[in-house]
Amino acid sequence: VRGRGSLPGDVRCSFGESAASSGWSSGVSRLRCASAASAVTGWVGVQLSSGGIALSSGGSFYYHAALSARVLTPPLGPERGGTRVTLLGGGFKDAYTLRCRFENTSSAVMARYVDESQLECATPVHSLGIKRVQLSMNAQQYDSSNSSVAYTYLAAASVSWLTPTRALSEGGSALTVHGRGFAAASEALGYLQCRIGGVVRRARWASGRVVVCSTVRMGVGEARVEVSNNAREYTADTLRLQLVSVRVVDVQ
Repeated sequence: VRGRGSLPGDVRCSFGESAASSGWSSGVSRLRCASAASAVTGWVGVQLSSGGIALSSGGSFYYHAALSARVLTPPLGPERGGTRVTLLGGGFKDAYTLRCRFENTSSAVMARYVDESQLECATPVHSLGIKRVQLSMNAQQYDSSNSSVAYTYLAAASVSWLTPTRALSEGGSALTVHGRGFAAASEALGYLQCRIGGVVRRARWASGRVVVCSTVRMGVGEARVEVSNNAREYTADTLRLQLVSVRVVDVQ
C-alpha cells in the first residue's frame, strides 16, 4: 500500500468486509499488508485504520478464483530452456504479474494470456528431470493443489551422421540417423520427429543414439535432416541428404 505523507504507527489493513490485520512499515509512505482469505472473487476496497479510526483510502485489491492447469504441451524439452509451452486449464485472467514456475522460485517466468483457458510460457534453463509446473496471478503465491501437470527436461539432442547419404527423390527410403539424446518417451508420446528438407515426419526410436525416418517425394537436390524430441526444437547440427532421381530409359 502506498500513500502520501508519513503513516502513523499501529496501522491496520482490511480488504473488503474482512477483519482488519496489522500492517508493517516498508519505508516512508509505504505499508505492507497480508491479504485476508475471501469467499468471493472480484475487486474489493482496501481500508487503512489506526487506533480504531479509519484513514482515507482509495486502494483496491482483486481476489481471483484458484488457477488450474490440466494439460501441458509439449510436456518435454531440452534443459537449455526456451521451449514455448501451452497450458490448458481454467480461471486465467490477463495480468502483467501472471507467472509460470517450474519446480522452484528461481525458475519463474512470465506467462502470456491467450484466453480464460489457455496460457503460454517459455521454459527457463533447468536441471534434467521432471519438474512440477505451478501458476501464479500475482507472482507471489503459487498453488499446485489445482495443477496436475509436469514438464520433463531432457538432455539436448544432437545428430552426427546418417545412412544412407543418398536417397531417391520419389520417397520411401528409410534413413538411419545417428547422434545422441534421442528419448524413447518422445516416441511414446508422439513427439519424436524428423524434418527432412522442411517436411516433418514421425521418427522411430531405435536407441538413445539412433532414430529411423522415412523420406517423402521431394525435388532432386540436397535436403537438411534434423531431429526433434518435442516437435518444437530441432537439432542445430547440419546433416545433408542428397536426393536423386533414377529414370529407366531401356531394358534389354
